[in-house]
Amino acid sequence: MKKFGFGKSGKFTFEELQEKDVKKCAEIFLKNVGDKMKSRFRSREFVERLIYGPNIITIVSKKNDKIAGLVCGSAAIPPNIAFLHVFDKEGVRAGLEGMLIDKFIETVKKKLPQASSVTATIPAESNIAVSFYSYKGFRVCGFIRGGEEQTDLVIMRKSI
Repeated sequence: MKKFGFGKSGKFTFEELQEKDVKKCAEIFLKNVGDKMKSRFRSREFVERLIYGPNIITIVSKKNDKIAGLVCGSAAIPPNIAFLHVFDKEGVRAGLEGMLIDKFIETVKKKLPQASSVTATIPAESNIAVSFYSYKGFRVCGFIRGGEEQTDLVIMRKSI
């Protein structure tokens, strides 16, 4: 995939996930999030397919050439943020989650100029995530009862 020169935001740089970083990114993801996934999805190969492919947009943030966080979603209309994770404690304090969402939307605008909005699907019990996406300008536009792994989901959308 093409590298985007998003440049630096403080100590963090942003780029679209490159093939050379897929394995490393999947390992970091599994190390930090793997225990929350069903066992059948805890393989590096599964995560690699989840974060890298022709219809996937993954923006990676790095600090000193180490992966600090990522946001991943679909490159279809409407684009959807599948997950957002920050692995670096300093990145959490610096608001890296918000920066990653902004970079994801910036990339969507470049790659999919016909897209009029971006969606995010969030577990309903995650009040903090729903509040955070609301703060970033997303609005609740629907609900799914008993969706992914029998969890109720909130669908949020932001016009771009």
